[in-house]
Amino acid sequence: MKKQRSSLVLIILIMAFMLFTYILFISESKNTADNFATKGNVSFKNWNWNKDQIVALKGKWSCYPNLLKNDINENVVPNFEKVYGSWEDYTDIDLSPYGVCTYKLKVHGLKPLEIYGVELPDQAVAYNLFANNKKIASNGVVSKEPKTYIPQWNPTTSVFQTDENGEVELVMEIANFDYYTGGFWNSIKIGKVKDILSYSNKNKAKDMFIFSTVLTIALFSLGLFLIYRKDKTTLYFSILCFVISLRTLLVGQRLISDMLSQLNWHILVRAEFLTTYMILPVWGLFIVHLFEIKKYSKYIKRFFYSYIVFSLFITLITPNKVYSSFIEPNKWLSILFALYFLFCIIRANLNRQKGSELMLFGVFGIIVSLCQEIFIRGPVSWLPFGVLNFVICCLLITLQQFLTIIRKNDILEAKVILDPLTGLYNRAYLAKMEDDFFSKNKNENKYVMFLDLDRFKYINDTFGHKIGDFILQEMGERLRKILRSTDIICRYGGDEFIVIVTAENNNEIAKITHRIIDEVKKPFVKNENVYNIGVSIGIAKSTEKLNNIETLIKRSDKAMYKAKKNGGDQYYLWE
Repeated sequence: MKKQRSSLVLIILIMAFMLFTYILFISESKNTADNFATKGNVSFKNWNWNKDQIVALKGKWSCYPNLLKNDINENVVPNFEKVYGSWEDYTDIDLSPYGVCTYKLKVHGLKPLEIYGVELPDQAVAYNLFANNKKIASNGVVSKEPKTYIPQWNPTTSVFQTDENGEVELVMEIANFDYYTGGFWNSIKIGKVKDILSYSNKNKAKDMFIFSTVLTIALFSLGLFLIYRKDKTTLYFSILCFVISLRTLLVGQRLISDMLSQLNWHILVRAEFLTTYMILPVWGLFIVHLFEIKKYSKYIKRFFYSYIVFSLFITLITPNKVYSSFIEPNKWLSILFALYFLFCIIRANLNRQKGSELMLFGVFGIIVSLCQEIFIRGPVSWLPFGVLNFVICCLLITLQQFLTIIRKNDILEAKVILDPLTGLYNRAYLAKMEDDFFSKNKNENKYVMFLDLDRFKYINDTFGHKIGDFILQEMGERLRKILRSTDIICRYGGDEFIVIVTAENNNEIAKITHRIIDEVKKPFVKNENVYNIGVSIGIAKSTEKLNNIETLIKRSDKAMYKAKKNGGDQYYLWE
């Protein structure tokens, strides 16, 4: 019940954080709408710019396959094709993924001689945009020849001015000789200049926020793995976060182009595909380790390791047309394994496995954001926030698991070095602390005291082990009360104790010893029964030549026997 409550609290906190983050990015976001062109014309005559401030120009544009702007004259009859879309989707014209194409759109109903802003996401793969025959934006170099064209992907903002009739003719030249799919990928958005700039800056800020947050989580998770390397869950989660953060830079607003403007397009595309292919195997390895999926785990792990090697090989070695063609099989493999892992997560949830509720919530967030991306849309895409929600859920699960492992290790370590009856250190601890406590630089004025209880055997045999255990526990408490926190107290075995203290001289150690003897002489009371015992103490002092703990214990043991032989309730210092 406590686990369920803690998971519910964490989910509520995540929801609150995600809601705050989403509101932060939509608070100044402009309303977006679609305006659909017909036969290469679109009108804004009755458009409410105060309500829908940014407009995506979709619909049927005039299309001139295999021609550039300067090739078009009045005798060329255009086709009318859907924007946005891929060239392979066009059924009425012959246009392969590789080639050139020009689109035209006549926009009516704008304010005369007014300046408008325009926002262009990336297209395939180089383009020029003209407004009333004036080039206002470009990416790369558009050419009919593969040797002379240069590909580039950079989201762009620009401005154009309408003519005296409030009209503008937009002409878009697109060239592609590298990417596996060509086309007018994304619709052009227009609006007031300040609205377009605000929209673009907001999207960049959103991507930068997602990138920096996920990268921070990746570094944090890597730190957890370096602390405890036996648990590979944190390693795979860290790699997954690194992949997601890098992918955030490569897609959307493509912030990596702003950071590293000199990077070659081919390198960026290979990096984008590599991050796409790496998400499945790394996430799979993370899930397998997190929920300890035992059925077929050996084969699943081998498959994912092979998949990682294959992804690296195909994206780094083969040409674009080869590695990009694997995107479709990767999509179906991702769907297949996502369904399998969803089944594993639901099963873990039914079995009340720790972290399964958070993982289910994270996956649910991804599903909801994908539905919004496909069916609803809005001023801001939910998908980056769905990914961030998933990453945070995974972080909390990983952190819970890591803390559980640390807690278990602490308990196991405590069991190894602590006496379960008294809670004092045991013999194993003496061996561990020898190097630190008896190093050559720290061996001065160290005293090893060997304590043996007088008359304990008689009480233990006569009144039973429960009374004997009570006396030993009480003995431990009394020694803790008398001695300092820097002193070391161990139960050596049976009714024998080892105490290691630091004292300036023999007189000080004598005072400490008398306090112990006087404390032990006090009656032990249990259920109104009184038990009296004593203690014999042998002491050995460490020197520069004598700093071996085994030798010091042997000598203090011999000294203790001398004290006991002399009648007990006293101490003897080995000289």
